[in-house]
Amino acid sequence: MLLATEHASRAETPKSNLSTMMQTPLILGASISNDKFTASPGRTLALRYTTSDKIKKIAFNGTPGVKTLQSFSKKDLKDRSAVIAIDLFFWDSVSANAGPSILALQKLVDQTSNAKLPLVLGEVPELIPGYQPSAKILNREISRLCQKNRNCYLMPLKEIHQEVISAGALEIKGKKYPLSELIPDGLHLSSLAGEELAERLAILLQK
Repeated sequence: MLLATEHASRAETPKSNLSTMMQTPLILGASISNDKFTASPGRTLALRYTTSDKIKKIAFNGTPGVKTLQSFSKKDLKDRSAVIAIDLFFWDSVSANAGPSILALQKLVDQTSNAKLPLVLGEVPELIPGYQPSAKILNREISRLCQKNRNCYLMPLKEIHQEVISAGALEIKGKKYPLSELIPDGLHLSSLAGEELAERLAILLQK
């Protein structure tokens, strides 16, 4: 693994504010955040500016955010510089009742806002059509809260996924890659996709 300084030299975006946000991030989520098959976009970006021991993770494979957040409390925010939760509510979308998940989402936004911490929330991409009845309502609420709260940043994963489906590929540095090279098993990111989302995360946080 490259040292943080080596990663930083490769970053394509200005370091100032982004560097501050990536010093001691908390990563919340499911298997992508748990680095399944490849480092998560949040970890990939953070390692350009900090070291692995300064990254905190609360993430469980195949677990809804409403359950993951039972292992989280505001004390986990005490020494953090940002919260990255791009896949936190993916598995909540398979439930027919989004109510408890929305309450957990609202509480998380309130807690990070009160702590004055940047929060990145990811849209829920419809990777398993027909089995995600709560995806639309969760996306509406995620979008609404991110528009309402200045500390909240929306990672448009649904939009990116639809872009790939519509175009048949995603262009990365001048080369086009089909969905099979980005999400090989239909759910988890390849290292290529993880790096691309890290780049998009960096751009998002610079806005």
